[in-house]
Amino acid sequence: MGQAKDIYTLFSHLKLILAIALDYAASIWVYFLVNIHFVGILGLNKI
Repeated sequence: MGQAKDIYTLFSHLKLILAIALDYAASIWVYFLVNIHFVGILGLNKI
């Protein structure tokens, strides 16, 4: 698997799964950081 030239294989896709998972987790972390920061500035945490 993954030895074919210029042909999509499942193994070539799975090589990137760690990077994709880390990017996804980092985007969620940044989302929470930004929201916590702006909710504190705008005073919306009293709702």
